[in-house]
Amino acid sequence: LNLFVGDVDGNASRVVEVAREAAGRGADLVMCPELALAGYPPEDLLFHSGFRRQVQSALARLCAETAGIDVLVGYPEYDGARIYNSAALLRDGRVYANYRKQRLPNYKVFDEKRYFSTGVVPTLVDVKGARVGLLVCEDVWETEPAALAKASGAELLLVINASPFQLHKQRQRESILRARVAALGLPVVYVNLVGGQDE
Repeated sequence: LNLFVGDVDGNASRVVEVAREAAGRGADLVMCPELALAGYPPEDLLFHSGFRRQVQSALARLCAETAGIDVLVGYPEYDGARIYNSAALLRDGRVYANYRKQRLPNYKVFDEKRYFSTGVVPTLVDVKGARVGLLVCEDVWETEPAALAKASGAELLLVINASPFQLHKQRQRESILRARVAALGLPVVYVNLVGGQDE
């Protein structure tokens, strides 16, 4: 998906469209990128109350309009004064499971510690009989979040990302994922966004 920063309603429409298409093809699960509803990186938009309301409304819309297929979607989760970079598994018209990103990058183009609070616990969910651990981007670049998911019983890891375009980065991503798979003995399903938000 090529998603746009700040276009919450448009991004939600894109997710609904691909979820329905995938359901029609017999898919069990659709994975959407990190912060798919907000676009990446949303930066100071996250602090606007109107943006918060748009995200909450879009998440409710996705729950209502994607029934019949599991959808894993990244979004900014507002919990009082805290904001989390989260992944919601939508099932049967509701948020069935929610995961909060544990590793917040704060180098080069990344400034996530300015905006997000840190998640601390793994999230596992049953998908068609498999115990699946949910992770967001940087969580797979470091060993602990994935290892914690495995220790909690994960048989498979789903990783949603919004890693920005950079020459030769794909080889590095594949190398990191190979190392995780080899160390944990678990398969990994990884999805990244398409396009770029380079201002």
